[in-house]
Amino acid sequence: MKKSLKKIAIVPLLIVVFSPLAVLAATAPSQTITIPNPLNVEDFQGLIEVIITAIFNVALWIAPPLIIISGFYWLTAAEDPKKVQTAKDIIKYTIIGLIIIIASKGIISFFQEIFQVK
Repeated sequence: MKKSLKKIAIVPLLIVVFSPLAVLAATAPSQTITIPNPLNVEDFQGLIEVIITAIFNVALWIAPPLIIISGFYWLTAAEDPKKVQTAKDIIKYTIIGLIIIIASKGIISFFQEIFQVK
């Protein structure tokens, strides 16, 4: 029973793995295949800027819900010191993380201005 299930599971896997090869083999050798650049960057500096901006945006979206969640922890703690400390830690680490993210963006801009890189 298990062997037949493995055989049945392997067939779709092989189709998924090898179907792109069949498509590539069908193209004529004189045609070139180009893959569009999804990030629209041309150099390493542009790639770093895209990554930093993405991390910055994710951090800005995650921080407010974390602060709200820690508020719920604090409100529902019922004077349990462990839960209150958990809420304080969430707020503290969220604010520290935001400060680091915002400062890193500022530091990068500062060094770009000093070294005239852009």
